[in-house]
Amino acid sequence: MVEKWLLQVEDVMISSLRTVIINSKDVYPKTPRNQWVLQWPGQVVLCVSSMFWTSEVVEAMEQGQTGLEVTLPTAFFLSI
Repeated sequence: MVEKWLLQVEDVMISSLRTVIINSKDVYPKTPRNQWVLQWPGQVVLCVSSMFWTSEVVEAMEQGQTGLEVTLPTAFFLSI
């Protein structure tokens, strides 16, 4: 009985996090970062920030040395 209830709680938690992460990811490009960070739970901020950081660094790597020199300082600043 308790095990079934805990599994249901886990399913709802995963579903809720997925929804909040998707919503936060959609709003991120449209909102100043200092405001965006305060509008979302910490776990979501870490997840979505990591997604965008990774995307930006991969894009910079694909552009070669120039892309890295331009993008990495900004990406580093946003990661701290």
